[in-house]
Amino acid sequence: MEAAPHLVIAVDHPSLDGALQTFLDEVRAEVGCAGRGPTAARTPSPELIDRLGERQTMRLGVISDSRLVAVASVSNDGSVALAVVRD
Repeated sequence: MEAAPHLVIAVDHPSLDGALQTFLDEVRAEVGCAGRGPTAARTPSPELIDRLGERQTMRLGVISDSRLVAVASVSNDGSVALAVVRD
Protein backbone atom coordinates (compact mmCIF):
# COMPACT_ATOMS: atom_id res chain seq x y z
CA MET A 1 0.00 0.00 0.00
CA GLU A 2 1.37 3.37 -1.00
CA ALA A 3 1.56 6.08 1.66
CA ALA A 4 -0.74 9.07 1.25
CA PRO A 5 1.05 12.13 -0.10
CA HIS A 6 1.75 15.02 2.23
CA LEU A 7 1.32 18.61 1.16
CA VAL A 8 3.44 21.46 2.53
CA ILE A 9 1.55 24.75 2.49
CA ALA A 10 1.64 28.19 4.09
CA VAL A 11 -0.69 27.97 7.09
CA ASP A 12 -2.15 31.38 6.23
CA HIS A 13 -3.46 30.04 2.91
CA PRO A 14 -7.22 30.67 2.60
CA SER A 15 -7.90 26.94 2.07
CA LEU A 16 -6.76 26.31 5.66
CA ASP A 17 -9.27 28.66 7.28
CA GLY A 18 -9.55 27.55 10.91
CA ALA A 19 -7.13 24.63 10.52
CA LEU A 20 -4.29 26.33 12.41
CA GLN A 21 -6.47 27.05 15.43
CA THR A 22 -7.70 23.43 15.43
CA PHE A 23 -4.08 22.23 15.24
CA LEU A 24 -2.97 24.51 18.09
CA ASP A 25 -5.90 23.31 20.21
CA GLU A 26 -4.83 19.69 19.58
CA VAL A 27 -1.24 20.44 20.56
CA ARG A 28 -2.39 22.35 23.65
CA ALA A 29 -4.46 19.31 24.72
CA GLU A 30 -1.54 16.84 24.39
CA VAL A 31 -0.97 14.88 27.59
CA GLY A 32 2.77 14.76 27.05
CA CYS A 33 5.45 14.80 24.42
CA ALA A 34 6.53 11.50 22.94
CA GLY A 35 10.16 10.54 22.58
CA ARG A 36 13.20 10.22 24.77
CA GLY A 37 15.35 12.62 26.66
CA PRO A 38 14.49 15.65 28.74
CA THR A 39 11.24 16.38 26.85
CA ALA A 40 9.70 12.92 27.37
CA ALA A 41 6.26 13.09 29.01
CA ARG A 42 6.28 16.90 29.22
CA THR A 43 3.28 18.89 28.09
CA PRO A 44 3.84 21.32 25.21
CA SER A 45 4.86 24.73 26.51
CA PRO A 46 2.52 27.69 26.10
CA GLU A 47 5.47 29.55 24.54
CA LEU A 48 5.70 26.95 21.76
CA ILE A 49 2.02 27.27 21.00
CA ASP A 50 2.26 31.08 21.06
CA ARG A 51 5.23 31.03 18.66
CA LEU A 52 3.42 28.75 16.23
CA GLY A 53 0.45 31.11 16.28
CA GLU A 54 2.43 34.31 15.66
CA ARG A 55 1.55 35.96 12.36
CA GLN A 56 4.89 37.83 12.10
CA THR A 57 6.77 34.64 11.28
CA MET A 58 7.01 32.42 8.24
CA ARG A 59 4.76 29.45 9.00
CA LEU A 60 4.47 26.26 7.01
CA GLY A 61 2.18 23.35 7.65
CA VAL A 62 1.96 19.74 6.53
CA ILE A 63 -1.41 18.43 5.36
CA SER A 64 -2.11 14.69 5.47
CA ASP A 65 -5.51 13.26 4.60
CA SER A 66 -7.01 16.78 4.57
CA ARG A 67 -5.76 17.47 8.10
CA LEU A 68 -3.05 19.84 9.34
CA VAL A 69 -0.63 17.52 11.16
CA ALA A 70 2.52 19.64 11.60
CA VAL A 71 3.42 23.33 11.78
CA ALA A 72 6.82 25.01 11.65
CA SER A 73 7.44 28.68 12.34
CA VAL A 74 10.64 30.55 11.50
CA SER A 75 11.15 34.01 13.02
CA ASN A 76 13.17 36.86 11.53
CA ASP A 77 16.11 36.00 13.79
CA GLY A 78 16.17 32.43 12.46
CA SER A 79 14.74 30.66 15.49
CA VAL A 80 12.46 27.75 14.69
CA ALA A 81 9.43 26.30 16.45
CA LEU A 82 7.97 22.97 15.33
CA ALA A 83 5.08 20.79 16.48
CA VAL A 84 3.57 17.58 15.13
CA VAL A 85 0.32 16.07 16.34
CA ARG A 86 0.83 12.85 18.26
CA ASP A 87 -1.20 10.51 16.07
